[in-house]
Amino acid sequence: MRREALFLLGVISFFLMASAPFAAEPRSPGRVYRIGWLSPGTVESNVEYVEVFRSGLADLGWNRGNTEIVERYANRNRERLPELASELVALKVDVIVAAGDASVHAAIGATRKIPIVFPISSDPIGERLISSLAHPGGNATGESYLAPDLYAKELSHLKEAMPGLRKVGVVTDNSDPSNEGIVKALQTAAKTIGVELKMVDIRPLDDLDARLNAMNSAGVQAITGYVLYPGALEKLIRFGIANRVPLAGYTEGLPGLLSLEVDDIQMTRRSAYYVDRILRGANPGDLAVEQPTKFQLIVNLKTAKVFGLAIPQSLLIRATNIIQ
Repeated sequence: MRREALFLLGVISFFLMASAPFAAEPRSPGRVYRIGWLSPGTVESNVEYVEVFRSGLADLGWNRGNTEIVERYANRNRERLPELASELVALKVDVIVAAGDASVHAAIGATRKIPIVFPISSDPIGERLISSLAHPGGNATGESYLAPDLYAKELSHLKEAMPGLRKVGVVTDNSDPSNEGIVKALQTAAKTIGVELKMVDIRPLDDLDARLNAMNSAGVQAITGYVLYPGALEKLIRFGIANRVPLAGYTEGLPGLLSLEVDDIQMTRRSAYYVDRILRGANPGDLAVEQPTKFQLIVNLKTAKVFGLAIPQSLLIRATNIIQ
């Protein structure tokens, strides 16, 4: 009886082990995998992101001994991204990590075979980068903060911070693939909260000052949009200070008033998870796109005080960071 029981237990254990998922192994143990890193920015602006990505890989067992990161930067010239993406394809990298939607578009244009991971995408469905969040399809997947919704919510916070707000300037970038979705979301939100939007494209930068002055003549009381775009922020800061117009989306100093942000550093770290799964044999089209669950509402009371704004307590109690 005991012998029969032991035999039965052995059979059950065998089938349980057979049905349990084994720890995934790299497709080719012992080889060095090449990971392409494609960005519209510069080496300097990507240092922190590349390092946190490496750290995320290391947590999953990938180090400099079994992976190599091949970096390509457009140095803020997006027109170079397709060329750089083709270089990575020619180098036969195993995965392309595409930082920013423009990079994702360039990578998809260069290859439909090499897996593509986006650490932070603004609107992958609206830009037709994927089929759906749950089932991306194709060769690209990653994380999205759904920028249109984020900008729309930030505009609502701006209206709450400035109850008398009637006209808002929106700085756009018509060369950015995510621009259309963000503008549509802002227009919808503006109708809901009863504000009028005045659009201004940041390009070309050399005459942005004149276009901002024209927008000021139209009576804008605050500015939102692509205020962090390299080269434009300095002009917007000078404009905001000179004309006492607060900025949303920027809070480090005058004239920044509030911003709604995601933790892009942690999202970049999380992108290592996708690379890990792919290098172990997963199909990127089967890996669901993730969205952040935490957002940071930052309010700069210094700017509010200088501009004579009384931020409602109802907004302050929801802020995750208040700059005194």
